[in-house]
Amino acid sequence: YILSRTARADLHVTDEETAVMERIVREAAGLPEQQAVLVVQIAKTQNLLFGATEDFLVTREFKNVATREQCLQLLECCFAVASTDQH
Repeated sequence: YILSRTARADLHVTDEETAVMERIVREAAGLPEQQAVLVVQIAKTQNLLFGATEDFLVTREFKNVATREQCLQLLECCFAVASTDQH
């Protein structure tokens, strides 16, 4: 969800950003490609439908349950997604 939030910061999620999110989810969670595609699609849809109200809540919850190392890993992933389309 947080990766999708990053990708949608400019109000548009490109195919390239989606591919990077899918790769990150595959590698981080060890999911097969088809499941990673589904997870990213669910996250993108959730962000599109509920982003205005959920963005803060999801990010705050992640901070509450994640270790410092996990937060830093997520930050690196967000940078990877954000830099995908060179904007």
